[in-house]
Amino acid sequence: MVPPRRDLLLLAVRDGVEVARRTATGNYTGNGPLILGHFPFTGDYLDGQIDEVRVFGRARTAQEISSERNQRLSGRELGLLGHWTFNDPNSPASPIKGYQVVARVGDRVLRSADRFPCNEWAHLAASFTQAWALRLDGGEGLSVASQDSLNVLEDLTIEVFVQVDKVGAPMALVTKGSAVGGGREGVPYQLGVLADGRVEFAFAEADGNPVRYVSDRTVRPGAFQRISVVRQRRKAEVSAATSTQAATAAQPEQDIRFYLDGSLVGTYVYGGPGAQSNSSDLEIGRGLRGILCEVRLWSSARTITQIGQPVAVREKGLLARWAFEENAGNATLDASGSFPAKLRGARWTRDVDPASPLRLYRNGEPLLAITAPTSADLLPYGDPQLTLGARLEGGRPTELLTGTLEEVRIWRTVRTREQILDNLFTRLRGDKQDLLGYWTFDRDSTATTTSVRDEGLRGNNLAFSTKRPRILLSTAPVSTDTAQVRSALADVRTPFHDTISGAPAACEYADLQFDAKGDTLGVLKRCYGFVRDGRWHLVTGYKVGDLTTEWVGQAQFDPQLMGYIEGAPPVPSENLTGKPDGFPAASSVEFTEADQVVRSLSASKTRSTNTAFNVSFGLETVADVMTVAAPLGFGTASPLAEGQLKMAVTAGLEFSNTWSEDTTVSQGKNTARKTKLELTGYTESAANVLNSDLGPRYVPANTGMALVQSQTADVFALRLAHTGALVAYRMLPNPDIPLDWNIIHFPINPRYTKQGTLDGAVGFAPPARSPTPTTPPPPPTASTATSNRATRTRSSAASPATSSDCKPSTSRSRPTSATTRAPARPRPRPRRSCAPWACPPNSRTAPVPPPAAPPPPASPTGTWSTPTSGPPRAASSPKPPRPPTPSARPPPAPTTSPTPTAATST
Repeated sequence: MVPPRRDLLLLAVRDGVEVARRTATGNYTGNGPLILGHFPFTGDYLDGQIDEVRVFGRARTAQEISSERNQRLSGRELGLLGHWTFNDPNSPASPIKGYQVVARVGDRVLRSADRFPCNEWAHLAASFTQAWALRLDGGEGLSVASQDSLNVLEDLTIEVFVQVDKVGAPMALVTKGSAVGGGREGVPYQLGVLADGRVEFAFAEADGNPVRYVSDRTVRPGAFQRISVVRQRRKAEVSAATSTQAATAAQPEQDIRFYLDGSLVGTYVYGGPGAQSNSSDLEIGRGLRGILCEVRLWSSARTITQIGQPVAVREKGLLARWAFEENAGNATLDASGSFPAKLRGARWTRDVDPASPLRLYRNGEPLLAITAPTSADLLPYGDPQLTLGARLEGGRPTELLTGTLEEVRIWRTVRTREQILDNLFTRLRGDKQDLLGYWTFDRDSTATTTSVRDEGLRGNNLAFSTKRPRILLSTAPVSTDTAQVRSALADVRTPFHDTISGAPAACEYADLQFDAKGDTLGVLKRCYGFVRDGRWHLVTGYKVGDLTTEWVGQAQFDPQLMGYIEGAPPVPSENLTGKPDGFPAASSVEFTEADQVVRSLSASKTRSTNTAFNVSFGLETVADVMTVAAPLGFGTASPLAEGQLKMAVTAGLEFSNTWSEDTTVSQGKNTARKTKLELTGYTESAANVLNSDLGPRYVPANTGMALVQSQTADVFALRLAHTGALVAYRMLPNPDIPLDWNIIHFPINPRYTKQGTLDGAVGFAPPARSPTPTTPPPPPTASTATSNRATRTRSSAASPATSSDCKPSTSRSRPTSATTRAPARPRPRPRRSCAPWACPPNSRTAPVPPPAAPPPPASPTGTWSTPTSGPPRAASSPKPPRPPTPSARPPPAPTTSPTPTAATST
């Protein structure tokens, strides 16, 4: 069957207006290449210019062609097969109107390198980080305490970002010691500027011999420059003719390279013994007159492409980096915090580095910018007031905006790229404390005729100009979801919308972010996954809101079982009959915890003072007067008078003072905690008893105690900051809280232990067996116990005169598992029987009294107590024999064996 022929309508449209049409009588065929600007059939070429070519795999409507003819396509339009724009820098200007993004802060200007088409919505952002520096006026500069790690002797890179005011005197930039004139102590490095403006790098060898190198170019006074020097050790080369020992003894050569603003301005080769370390402090900027913006010290040799580039905090080889970002105080830290520098005669000032972060973004993507401003970029700012949509100069608006404003935000902090992407095409929800102004131009904010309301927290409302702007119905991709989600109610299509192959999947997740200062904050985000053109796409990053952490309380976790008690002491249910209110607390076990804490405070103080003062003064004088008689020129001398004076003064002072004080304070605290587990249970219904001979029993409900050790964790709630909605709970272990001990009561599975019996039988009649309950008994209120019943031993003799007696049972029922296993031989263990002692009804002899029961075993964790209420039925007096009934079982036939046998039911 031949398919029907379909006529094809060909339309020719120019500038959105149809100019011709034609109906084709056949299908178009061909598989050759696509050729632009040339008609191969006639050989004709286009004499003109092509700005853009679009090829679609479907017929577009006249409205689609007219609405998008003056704007660039996003490349995601439905049915778009090919799109060529020819955006070469040397190409002629496009007839499609476009714009460039320009940002200016102070004297710094950035202009986007690309032009963007008009008539489409875009989110534009500019961020600026004010960097700080140090102003030095020829003083001592900065000082860093000496450390061994600062003695870099081999590969080395020093970078200094500085503006030198003027030259004429030597200035030290970075130096560890002084290599001027040599000295006995070595100098690992010294970088400075000479009086003629050349850069000098010097160091001293072990013998104090100074080594100096200078750059080929000089610094430019008054201009910001990046000064760098690199010292790199060459690899030793060993030839075949050279011995290994000689090659090892030779010192490898070192390359010395100078850089100014990334350009090589000098290179040298050093072949000496090398620099030596010292114990001097590291000095920065001694004698410098200018602005010091940044200093980097590397223990590696940087290449020319790495010099002056932005670096990370943990960059390989970065020993220290002083960026001077504090803008306060008399000390500054390096990036690692290991080498603080003290300021000596330095003042804080603004950074003059033109590379201070001024960034441009369009739809959250960084823009390639041009730093060279045009004349239009350097026009005066105008009147000192905030103006939107124009530049106000002398009260008259100029450079009016031709377009539409959807939203304007001004922040007092730097926003990272991730933070810009979080709130790209959505209204802010919370996070307004750093907003200086927030204008949404909604109907509510523009309801008045005089101003536009500030939706932030500061109330900076904007006044309308004389010619009030028009309020339009917005077609911007701003909603309560990501820009890729199209509103079914608004029916506005944007370049962010796509056509997908199926239903998308959405998921919310928590994210940890870092702001511009390095502080952490948590946010809740949403992502979408969808399939388009056979490929899976993931759209992430939509911010639902900020997360706040709220402390809720504490919880126990990681429980460890340290020990347990399987209920109160067992009591047979045969002994728990005859009381309407039952036998609660008939047996019990008590667990005691004792804790003793003694705090002692002792203080002793002794003071002793001894003072001694002695003064001694003595004076002694002897005088004699003689008379001489000599008439002939010689004669004799005789004493005329004699005198003697003695005087002595002695003074003494002694002082002794002794004072002693002893204080002792002791405080003790004894804490005892007792936990008691008593027998509990329930009384059988009179209409549904298990053994009619016994009547309604008090059936114990078995409950145990477990000693559990656990840890403590703090519980936090994650909530959305703007709504308070709960997102999740988090538990964080608290290591400061010691381990916690708790006693936990737990019900024992009745399949593990039958209530009130050990062998499954109740009373003497074999059919009266305790059934295995399918559901546990009512929950206990305190403690329970498991009763055990002593089995009855029956024996028969060959003659009627043979007597029978009862003995304690030595077998015990064992818990069984649900898994089928081979029958195990019971291991008899001696145990005190709690069953009544009596002879069988068919015995012909008097009952034999039971033997004395052994004392109850001692418990290390508690004490056992016996029933205190309700007499044991058969323990004190045997039950009299009853006459046989027709339904009673006949006595067993006598056997010929004289040895009694024991029948035990387990």
